[in-house]
Amino acid sequence: MAKIHYARVDEFWRKEEKYAYLDEKQHAGNVRWQELHPDLKGNWLTEGMREDFETFMPIGSKEGKRSKAPDLEVMFGSYSRGISTSRDEWVYDFDRDELEKKILSHRKLQFGSCEILAGRQSNQSRQVC
Repeated sequence: MAKIHYARVDEFWRKEEKYAYLDEKQHAGNVRWQELHPDLKGNWLTEGMREDFETFMPIGSKEGKRSKAPDLEVMFGSYSRGISTSRDEWVYDFDRDELEKKILSHRKLQFGSCEILAGRQSNQSRQVC
């Protein structure tokens, strides 16, 4: 079975501080490692986890989704990952101007594709896009 060795630095260190730490150590053998032992579910970062978590009612489960049994307790009988457009790159940005540029360029791409499709199917009278 594989062993898990873990080393932790200050969580608020910036990238440069982490690089400096690695430069100072020069070799993995110079790092003070802690051997971790996963729990029965394979969780190996368990510090601060509460034991009573397992007693909570699940939000949803595969068993609950398949089961028609009323005694199987889950909050929601059916669940999914929700609506997925796979367009996050096109519809989210921290900068409003950049977002507008993305949306406009996406519209141009769509319009251009429609023209290409319409040109290929010019013998048909229906609108392609």
